[in-house]
Amino acid sequence: MKFFDDVKTIEEINARKEEFKKILQEEEYGYLPEAPLSVEGKVLAKNKYCAGRAFYEEIELTIKTRLGDIVIPLIYCYKKGSIKKKTLVTLNFDAEVPNKYLLAEEILDNGWNFVAYNYQNITIDPAREQHWYTEAYAPMLRELSNPKAPAGKLMMWAWGAMRVLDYMLTREEVDPNNVGVTGHSRMGKTALICGAFDERFKFTHSNDSGIGGASQFRMINEKSEDIKFMYENVPYWFTEKYFSYIGKEHEMPFDQHYLLSLIAPRPLSVHSAVEDLWSNPDGELESCKLATKAWNLYGKKGLVMDGELEIGKRYFEGMISYHRRPDGHYFSREDWGVLLKFFDKYVD
Repeated sequence: MKFFDDVKTIEEINARKEEFKKILQEEEYGYLPEAPLSVEGKVLAKNKYCAGRAFYEEIELTIKTRLGDIVIPLIYCYKKGSIKKKTLVTLNFDAEVPNKYLLAEEILDNGWNFVAYNYQNITIDPAREQHWYTEAYAPMLRELSNPKAPAGKLMMWAWGAMRVLDYMLTREEVDPNNVGVTGHSRMGKTALICGAFDERFKFTHSNDSGIGGASQFRMINEKSEDIKFMYENVPYWFTEKYFSYIGKEHEMPFDQHYLLSLIAPRPLSVHSAVEDLWSNPDGELESCKLATKAWNLYGKKGLVMDGELEIGKRYFEGMISYHRRPDGHYFSREDWGVLLKFFDKYVD
């Protein structure tokens, strides 16, 4: 399929986007599970936070589906007295706030409220699991998706983040026009799916997301992850059709700029790290360059980069921000500082 080379009108752009969504669901991630019947949050505890400048809430989120209830915990941190504030849905590896990737006080001090969502409460992700979809809410979510290509866990985790957003939009502290999603590594992949399949996320950030995230399949090399690795280690992240491309990545009828393009014309932040060759930084940058076409169709700039890449430089001029810092696979203070400054450019 052609990318956006032969479309001109908004109607044609939207139709092509729907085609991309179908391809990505059938070939890579599986289908997004159906929308819930309702989403409700119950505040279990509320305490002062950050020397009394903010509040820290423990919330029980109940997601009602036609197959039963899904109940997960959340941590919501917001500045004291805040009404209609810019808010982040942060995709987390554990339940602690703060944690090594989530700099709670710095995020709040930069004017952002945030809700912390631990993806493993939807369905767990043990290393090198040898079975598929057998725990937590995975069987239910698999049944709630299209049997033609049932949801892999990346899509399930993204679905969970969308339900978190459902609830957050009922809170008076949240400005519905300025909500973002952030994630690192496998959660970077998940954040991109969130931004691509739910336009309520105005801002999307992926950090070191690699293959299945921002990185181009056609640019895999001996130092980067590939589909064979995914099959042997984390097959449950994807739908089964994905593994028919093992060793055939260069022949795939789509690539990851299709996913990124679904976020257009909203702001997109993609970060890489020099030593994180496993995530293929050059492949992530190439997807940003190729996806720029989608933003251009809306009359906006995508990635603006003149000349060779400079490590540490903030490429902020367009609606796609790209940043590559020194060192390795990590969600660092530098990453947070860069992405929040970029998002702030586009806060209404």
